Amino acid sequence: PDLVVCDWDMPGLDGVELCRRVRGQAFAQYVYFLLLTAKSSTDEMVAGLAAGADDFVTKPINRAVLLARLEAGSRMLRMERQLRTVSERDPLTGVLNRRKFHERFSQEWERAVRYSHPLSCVMIDLDFFKQINDRYGHAAGDAALKAVACFLQDQTRPSDALCRYGGEEFCVFLPETDEENAFRWAERVRLAISETLITADVLSLHVT
Repeated sequence: PDLVVCDWDMPGLDGVELCRRVRGQAFAQYVYFLLLTAKSSTDEMVAGLAAGADDFVTKPINRAVLLARLEAGSRMLRMERQLRTVSERDPLTGVLNRRKFHERFSQEWERAVRYSHPLSCVMIDLDFFKQINDRYGHAAGDAALKAVACFLQDQTRPSDALCRYGGEEFCVFLPETDEENAFRWAERVRLAISETLITADVLSLHVT
């Protein structure tokens, strides 16, 4: 869930304990937790915040106040997503960075081992990339990297993961893909990249 609206007083499991359990989960994104309560003492509010609640709305519920608090929570979630995207993406190409790639790979590796599913990884290194920078300038090199990254994104499935692994190195993991099919994919992509014309300002060049 993105956002939880929960009553403080509930039978069996109260809102504070539910909040504590939510905070104990390893969710991929932050969960905003809003408590509805008739409690107003300082000690009770401190207990709710200590359990991980983000905000409170006191009873009786005022519709305008509740909507305003929900909008404030939504703003915080949007900011959190933007920061997460920045931290996980390569700033030049927009694909995953190396740190996030290793995190995703560990998850996919564990899943592949658990269910005995195939998992392949393809390493892509652009040939003689330094010569492109030396001959045409870094702007042309950047254009080549962005073009290759964009092409690779078009060739991957939603379940695949693509990252910029190094300066001119890309890495793709392919879940549910055995070695033979990974080789076919890699060879098809290799040939297609070599036939793609990359433009940078007035320049046109090929990379392999």
